[in-house]
Amino acid sequence: MKRRRSKYGSWFVVLALCAVSLSFLNAANGNDRAESETDSLKTVLSRNTDARIIIPVLFRLANLNEQKAEEVAYLERCYAEANKIDSLPAMYLSLENLARYYYNDGIRDSLLYWGAKVDSLSKKYNEYPNVLFDVKSYSCQDLLWTHDYELALNEALNEYRLASSLKHSYGLLRCSESLGLIYQSLRRDSDAVVAFQEGLDLIEKTSCPDKKKTETKMRITSYQAESAIHAGSVHTKEILDRYKEAIRAMEDL
Repeated sequence: MKRRRSKYGSWFVVLALCAVSLSFLNAANGNDRAESETDSLKTVLSRNTDARIIIPVLFRLANLNEQKAEEVAYLERCYAEANKIDSLPAMYLSLENLARYYYNDGIRDSLLYWGAKVDSLSKKYNEYPNVLFDVKSYSCQDLLWTHDYELALNEALNEYRLASSLKHSYGLLRCSESLGLIYQSLRRDSDAVVAFQEGLDLIEKTSCPDKKKTETKMRITSYQAESAIHAGSVHTKEILDRYKEAIRAMEDL
C-alpha cells in the first residue's frame, strides 16, 4: 500500500536533517561494535565443534546480519546443528527465522520450502507450536501483499479453523491479524476493526514472552487505529488512546 508524502515547513526539514545526522553517527558506532562482536563470534565458531556451543553463536550472528544474505547461511547451519542433537526448539527457531527472511524478501518458493519443514516437524511430533502459525501467517500475508486476496482469505480461514479446533490462542491471534489485514486491504474497515480486536483480546491468553506480547499489541493496535479512522468508528478515540499506551509500553522494554 503506497502512502502519501506530506510537505512540512523548513524548520521541520532542519530538525529532520539533524535527526538523520545523529542516526548516521549512531549507526556508525553500532556498526563498529557489530563488526567487533562478529569477529569474536567467528573465532568461537572456528574453535568449537560442540553443537550446544555453536547454536547460540550462530543465532547471534544471524541476528547481527538480519535480512542480509549472511543471515541465511547462519540459520541454515544452525538448523543443521540443531538437527544433529535433536534440539526441537532450536530447529523451530531456525526455521521460523528462515521463513521470516524469505517472507520479508518476497521469495515465496523459499518461504514455502522452510514452512513445509515446520509442518513436517509438527506432524512428526504431533504438536502445534506457535511457530507453525507464524509460518502459516507469513504465507497468508505474502499472498495478500501480491493482491491474491482470494487465496489469502482461504489460507486465513483454514488457519482459523485449525486454531479453533485446537483452541490454540496464539494461532487464533495470528489468523485474526491476517483476517484484519485482508479486510483492511479490501476496504472493509469495519470488519477489520472487529478482527483486530479479536486478536487483541487473545494476547494475554497466549503462551509467548512478554516482549512479543507487547510488540504484537502495538502492531495490531496500529492496524486497528488505521481502519477505525477510515471507517469513522465511534471507538476511534479509544483505539488511538490504546495505541499511545502500546507505544509507551514498547518504549519501556
